Amino acid sequence: MKLIWFLPTAIAVLFLALLGLSLSLTLPAEFSVAGLHKNDLPLAIILLAAIAAIPLYLWVELVYRNFTYELRQSDIIIREGVLTRKTTVIPYVTIQDINSERTVVERLLGLATIEIETAGSSRIASETFIPGIANKDALIAEIMQKVQLAKGEAPSEPSKSEAELLQAILQELKTLSSKMDKLGFSKNNPHIRKKSAFEEYQEFKKKR
Repeated sequence: MKLIWFLPTAIAVLFLALLGLSLSLTLPAEFSVAGLHKNDLPLAIILLAAIAAIPLYLWVELVYRNFTYELRQSDIIIREGVLTRKTTVIPYVTIQDINSERTVVERLLGLATIEIETAGSSRIASETFIPGIANKDALIAEIMQKVQLAKGEAPSEPSKSEAELLQAILQELKTLSSKMDKLGFSKNNPHIRKKSAFEEYQEFKKKR
């Protein structure tokens, strides 16, 4: 996420470096400014851009370190801000929808931004963003489950993979039950095997 935030500055530094290189190739050989020859312009421009980029990188680092979110029992709490701290508390019961946005750079890095829409005021004021999410599907599923519990709704149906697993377990139990019946085990007590007709006839003869 720090790379995404710092990317515009990095692009600006690269642009200035290319500008300095083009100037050194196009300006006259005798050109000089502030004691710098035209061949010194690319290095000088890169150094100036780097010096300007360092504070911007430090600012991005502070923004990153000061952004946190926490899924609590009844709400989501988001803390952000460097000079001015901002705390946002979103009760699950107010959440209407959750979307995800991915720029080209975010797709390349496997990240996404989660957009939480809540009931209440205008659309702009009711949107909260959580950037830099690597496992967006798992996070959205976890939040929506908490939303359903908070609103007293029935839990969602099992996913396709869970349904397939349950079906496989049921089929395995049916197969095991069929095998036990063939081996002569009682359904009431699987540890007691049913006596065969021949064994029952032998016991009947002994009793006589």
